[in-house]
Amino acid sequence: LGLRKGVPAMTGMMVSVAQDGGGRSSDKKILKAIKSLGTEGVQAITQEQIAKRAGITSDTVGHRKKANALVRKAVEEAINTDAAILRAIESLKAEGLQVITRKQIAKRAGVHPVTVTDRKNANAQVREAVEEATNIDAAILRAIESLKTEGLQVITHERIAERAGIEQSTVSYRKNANAQVKKA
Repeated sequence: LGLRKGVPAMTGMMVSVAQDGGGRSSDKKILKAIKSLGTEGVQAITQEQIAKRAGITSDTVGHRKKANALVRKAVEEAINTDAAILRAIESLKAEGLQVITRKQIAKRAGVHPVTVTDRKNANAQVREAVEEATNIDAAILRAIESLKTEGLQVITHERIAERAGIEQSTVSYRKNANAQVKKA
């Protein structure tokens, strides 16, 4: 594999991956990319950077993480996924967005949206931050209160959606799904 001592964790992973069979080529490329980025001193490594360096898609990195525990561990350690997700949420909040989606968090963190869900399920701090940031019902209720304080006589789904930064159909759906939103 062309690896020598001096890279203890990666050497073991590379050997294991090579013996693994399916996806071996992509796994080797991913681990080589992680090593290369780390050697260059890149501080905030993202899944997209790993994919680009490996010459594969970010989706392939995501698929290989699911298929190979060694790849998953190496990628998660390299990008410090939880910290990247938390930084992404703070960054999106700082932009003043009313509603933040899981997809926006993932893109900003440089990971796949499924990774946001996986890390939310694995880490209480990430779960709390993601749930608070993506609380569409709260954004709808804030929008309604804001419109009421402006003294509007007619508050439509369209106005609520525009104020909350979401689709009108989402307002209708959440109204049917949540009694508190329906009452407001």
